[in-house]
Amino acid sequence: MEDNQGKATNVLIALPPLQRIDAGKKSRVRIMRVQNSGAAPLPADRESLFYFNVREIPPTPEDKSKNILQLATQSQMKLFLRPASLAAEGSAAPEQKLEVLQSGRTLTLKNPTPYYITLVWLGQNPKQKLAGFKEGTMVTPFSSQTLNAVLPVGTGQLLVGNVDDYGGMRMSRFICTSGTCTYRERIHE
Repeated sequence: MEDNQGKATNVLIALPPLQRIDAGKKSRVRIMRVQNSGAAPLPADRESLFYFNVREIPPTPEDKSKNILQLATQSQMKLFLRPASLAAEGSAAPEQKLEVLQSGRTLTLKNPTPYYITLVWLGQNPKQKLAGFKEGTMVTPFSSQTLNAVLPVGTGQLLVGNVDDYGGMRMSRFICTSGTCTYRERIHE
């Protein structure tokens, strides 16, 4: 387990930390919060981000007389720990409060909510993303993120796609006036 800085943390623990899974079999990993970990307390007013790393190491081949290419893979998954005070709000829609500001050749995304917003789409239409936008851009709670992306002159709308609590993409239409784009509606596609 790693924190949002990529450093090992003892706030959360995966059990079992190491296991063998035979071909065609399944297993479960339980992730638990350690109450007295000695780490600084987590903020109660916003989500906290952690990364769960899974490393797969293939078995040693039985027939060592053949040349075999073996690859070990590592997968990294984001885990958002939501405090109980926010969990009571249910499934939030933080993109509705997101504000997009154009200034010169940059776009600033302002997130005034206690939730992480992960963007997977930013464009004028559903066919073409804005140049300079990187899929997976994450805007942390109560902060802003600046992108080297430019809205074409006369842009009246911006489509913003973000990841919801269930891993699906939520597409929203933002209306732009005088360099500021604000949420208008959710698009059902």
